[in-house]
Amino acid sequence: MPGLSRASSVQEEPKMSPIARTARCAAAVLALTGLPLQARPQDRTNRPERDVITVTGTGETQSSPDIAYVTVGVLTDAKRAQDAAQENAALTEKVMQALRQQDIPDNDLQTSNYSVQPYYGEAKGRPSPPIVGYQVSNQVRATVRRLNTVGRVIDAALAAGANNVLSVFFGLEKRSKAEQEASARAVENARARAEAMARAARVRIAGVVRIEEPPAFRPVPMMAGARFMAAEAAQTPISPGELTISATVTVTFSIAPAKRG
Repeated sequence: MPGLSRASSVQEEPKMSPIARTARCAAAVLALTGLPLQARPQDRTNRPERDVITVTGTGETQSSPDIAYVTVGVLTDAKRAQDAAQENAALTEKVMQALRQQDIPDNDLQTSNYSVQPYYGEAKGRPSPPIVGYQVSNQVRATVRRLNTVGRVIDAALAAGANNVLSVFFGLEKRSKAEQEASARAVENARARAEAMARAARVRIAGVVRIEEPPAFRPVPMMAGARFMAAEAAQTPISPGELTISATVTVTFSIAPAKRG
């Protein structure tokens, strides 16, 4: 009708908050993928191992030692700590000089475990026992590379003033070949055990998944803690014998169904 104006029917869409807009986008993504979040596949690294046998194998080999470590001690006593220390220093130097004369170089000589300890008398009604003297201890370690001289080295140290032999160790300085042989035998032992288990379970060994081997070699002690008097006539007999080098491995094998026929 003339003179009348029609009101506009266009309305603005209400504004959405950022949280609502994010939720709508997430719903759209889920609708496109067709997979709920909890249905996604798990990370393969978290899945436990299956179809494997894990066994421990051991192996040994015998080898002749090629090096020895001789440790001797020097003990001195005196009423004053200073006097005991001075006497000990003089005797220790004599021992080291005697070892040098046995063709042991300075880089194969080492002193260790130096200590000064008081001696106590009887308390006799006193609050604490009195100090009546001091003992000084020092140790000399010699690396002996000619094994047929070990007995002579011990005798020389005792004659020079050492008053006890703390230990004699025989070892392998070049031991890689012996260790490799022991490790190979340990793997063979592990495989034999795994194959026996597989036969009993009616499966077969398909391959090796993992091999683990901790360090196993240690020097073999001989006469550790023994004490000796200085030999006056014959040389102290020392026989190194044979060393046993052992290895332990843990092997994980994959398994498969046994072949028919």
